[in-house]
Amino acid sequence: MRGEPHAGHAPPQRVHTVWKGPEASRVRVSTGGGDGDCGYHFIVGVTYLVFARQGAWNTLQTNICTRAKRASGEAVDDLKALGPGTPVTGRHDD
Repeated sequence: MRGEPHAGHAPPQRVHTVWKGPEASRVRVSTGGGDGDCGYHFIVGVTYLVFARQGAWNTLQTNICTRAKRASGEAVDDLKALGPGTPVTGRHDD
């Protein structure tokens, strides 16, 4: 998932690979704004491995207590353990 700017409720995020969950080219993942509410700070232009849970109103939610991390470097071991996943490039679910 490539990060885009947000504050609390993220705009739709591009999805490259799915292991579990909706196989859509974009999903909306909400998180807190940071600081005391455990929100995850995504950086524009950085690709992430995001672990999210199904929240209220059929939304996906993540925070700093999940294994969400930058896909390059920090997530290498997780990506190996997860296997290839399902690529979603070329889908148009926007």
